[in-house]
Amino acid sequence: MAKLKPLIRIMGKKIIPLGDIGQGSHMKMLINLLLAQSMLAFGEAMALGKETGLTEETLFNVLLNVPVTAPFLKAVRPKLENGDYAPNFPLQWMQKDLHLASLTAYELNVAMPSLNIAKEIFAQAKQNGYGAKDFSSIYDYLKINNANDNF
Repeated sequence: MAKLKPLIRIMGKKIIPLGDIGQGSHMKMLINLLLAQSMLAFGEAMALGKETGLTEETLFNVLLNVPVTAPFLKAVRPKLENGDYAPNFPLQWMQKDLHLASLTAYELNVAMPSLNIAKEIFAQAKQNGYGAKDFSSIYDYLKINNANDNF
């Protein structure tokens, strides 16, 4: 491990030993599960908020500053406001990770209903041309499909 630390530090600043081989992959899958579902929940809250008559600016200003909102969402606000979904993490890779999490849950006999719903929504977005865009484009997908009554 000592020989690998300098190489690992190139990829990130913090090293967290997780145990046996494969546990790092499991942790990455869990983090991406939280990331995807947080982005999806935020997109849905924004869509509903706009339908109630609240402005997008008001929703951003309030929802991004309450303690229940995932902190990373503040960083993606410019992408959401400008519709600039240049990929940092492509939606198709997020959908793949959600699929892997779903398979793992199935193999371990762990019920994950909200994971499976999220996986399918990301799959629909991918099928509708969002695959190569940043995973945050799920916001745009929800906005457009709610506006067009496609759900």
